[in-house]
Amino acid sequence: MPPSRSTLVELPVARARKHTPRFISTSPILAAPAQGVRRIEDCSKAPFSSLGLLVDGQTGTATTAFLVGPDTILTAGHCLFRPELGDRTRNFYFALQYSRSEGGVWSRVRAAASLWGWTEMRDHHYDLAIARLDKVYDNPPLALPLLGYQPKPECCVVGYVSGGAQLWQAHCNDLHWTSRGARVSASMSEGCSGGPWLQRRGRGYVTVGLTSQGNDDLLVSPAWGRGVYELLAWAH
Repeated sequence: MPPSRSTLVELPVARARKHTPRFISTSPILAAPAQGVRRIEDCSKAPFSSLGLLVDGQTGTATTAFLVGPDTILTAGHCLFRPELGDRTRNFYFALQYSRSEGGVWSRVRAAASLWGWTEMRDHHYDLAIARLDKVYDNPPLALPLLGYQPKPECCVVGYVSGGAQLWQAHCNDLHWTSRGARVSASMSEGCSGGPWLQRRGRGYVTVGLTSQGNDDLLVSPAWGRGVYELLAWAH
């Protein structure tokens, strides 16, 4: 019997030699990627204070990740494990509340795990990963919903777009459930992968999904419930 697609797989992550990645210093200030997408002007406010830029130290590829613990981030599986690069060991950096003017304080990824459904099957419905960092943050992590919670149509997608140094937000009033997950219409682009779907709950927010494909066809995994909590159990 094959493993469950939510079975965990540890990823080959190396301790980086350099303190900062070869990236970002010349990142342009981008215009809004599309109508209805707005730039977050103050990343120090909740819930945006828990989001950051995740960079591959060897390729310079930048995506999005967010705190789910003092030294733990959640992101998309393909942000850490890319089949086209093979299984070679790589190193990653995370900068919380990254901005071009401040430059970010980089923390190295020291361990990571994804779901078997992504690492072995390349199934975007299981495109989830978790990582432990060298640095411990005081920022409150984003809250996760109870098992079985489903995102509402008025959720919003947040992420860094096209490797730029700005955080963007798009409200998603068009959400469609299928037999294998949920898709929303939002004109974000590559780079927002790994960013959270945020839903208001009381005075705060809860993270109800995660971006797998950074274009008009965003996806939340059916493994979001059990898969996320299995990843959290591994991290802690």
